[in-house]
Amino acid sequence: MVEMGLAKNEAFNLIILYSINRTVEEIERKKKVKELTEKWLKGGLPFELPTSNDVISDREQF
Repeated sequence: MVEMGLAKNEAFNLIILYSINRTVEEIERKKKVKELTEKWLKGGLPFELPTSNDVISDREQF
């Protein structure tokens, strides 16, 4: 029975460690998104987005 208790404890510890790792990954991802958002709000996007006129002209070609 002691072995079963140790196995349950080990499984619980693994679940906790996995949860902590996933939480840290999510925090880092959100931090990166925030940094890029702030950078792009200040300096603009690093690429051109299509305008509504671009979309309309593309539709008229077909």
